[in-house]
Amino acid sequence: MSSAVYIAAKQPISREEWLEFCKERSIEYSPNTVGQNIFYGGDSRQVEISFGSCGTVQTVNGVSDFSTATPPESAAKVVVSSYIMSNLLDIARIADAIIRRWDCECECDPELAELMLEVRNDI
Repeated sequence: MSSAVYIAAKQPISREEWLEFCKERSIEYSPNTVGQNIFYGGDSRQVEISFGSCGTVQTVNGVSDFSTATPPESAAKVVVSSYIMSNLLDIARIADAIIRRWDCECECDPELAELMLEVRNDI
């Protein structure tokens, strides 16, 4: 189980813009994670950010070569999550940064609702 914020961008976020955002916030790509669309951030690196659908990885003789992994070209949906009731402030801050950077709407799990409002209003 997890605690999460579900973000829907009104226009897809390009991979180039996303990678720049991640670089600015020390969010790291995880090429070995299934789907090649997962990033990790937050102070503890336990906040998982799912950037759209599956990315790509080449296979050589039936074995994935993770050095070739790339995230999706763009994403209209991003999910920011962690273990249930864990890293809530990090989740809220990362989600808020995404929402502020791009034209997005979001929904969140109940345990994050009040915290998201506090972070959103803390300009």
